[in-house]
Amino acid sequence: SINWLIQDLRNRRIGGIYLPNTRWFSGEEDKGEKLERFVVQLAGLADVFVNDAFGSWQSHASTYHITKLLPSYAGLSMQDELCHVKLILNPNRPFVAIVAGAKYDTKIGPLTEMYKKVDHLI
Repeated sequence: SINWLIQDLRNRRIGGIYLPNTRWFSGEEDKGEKLERFVVQLAGLADVFVNDAFGSWQSHASTYHITKLLPSYAGLSMQDELCHVKLILNPNRPFVAIVAGAKYDTKIGPLTEMYKKVDHLI
């Protein structure tokens, strides 16, 4: 049980706890009561929340809703990514964007905006 691991962590018998991909947990992508229960359970595991996943833009339990219950911070990798956003907002010319991946429906909005800034879009 995770609760035993938390006790071991607090008693310094172990150095850390790895949680698997929360995407598969009931409540992670739900709405309403299921989501609320899951967020409270997650928040009960920690004292602070550090998000180091720049790509976690969806408002799921473990990336957005948990920030309402715990002091929350951007991790070092996310801070680095945010610094690089400046290069996209004020790019050197010529500016070429190469975009890959599936899920066209989630990319069309950002691609439309990006097209206004780039010299070439591949």
